[in-house]
Amino acid sequence: AMGMVAAGLTKNFNLIVALPYVWTKASLGTLAGQKGIQDFGVWAKYRAFSKNLGKGKFNVFGEAGFSTPLSDYNFDLLPLSIGAGASTASLRGILNYRLDAGPYLTANWGYTFRGDVELVAARYPNAVFVAGQVVFQRPSVTTRLLHNEIAFSLQRRLLPRGLNMIIVPVRLPHEVWPSNSPE
Repeated sequence: AMGMVAAGLTKNFNLIVALPYVWTKASLGTLAGQKGIQDFGVWAKYRAFSKNLGKGKFNVFGEAGFSTPLSDYNFDLLPLSIGAGASTASLRGILNYRLDAGPYLTANWGYTFRGDVELVAARYPNAVFVAGQVVFQRPSVTTRLLHNEIAFSLQRRLLPRGLNMIIVPVRLPHEVWPSNSPE
């Protein structure tokens, strides 16, 4: 759920203010979900250019925004945390072409600067990170990418920083993944 106000202050300038309430829930495993107020955000959007073109209208927008956590939520429990725990500043450009008949095409690009976050490793210097690797009887390219490489990728990032990580095999019940049952 999100409380949001989007106000057109002028014909070309909008102000957007948002305050989301987020909840997460684990479908399996021992981690508990979280709920609470996430990050307050404010964005300004400006239409810099607008022109009738062919059978439609072409617009160019610029957007700048800022967000910051409003509550003391636990961001260490990704993917179940309700936010990243960092303030952000963002810039975005948007190109939009809308046909008079209704269909439209939009392209956008942007940059987000994210502030520093106090990580678990800084608070607990002797922490050992644990990741699960799903064991499949007949692994496919998709299962390898989505389930098996992530743990190794994290391990490759943590070990050079002197942080320990253990990868534990995870066997899922046949009912959870019937098309590619684990060993």
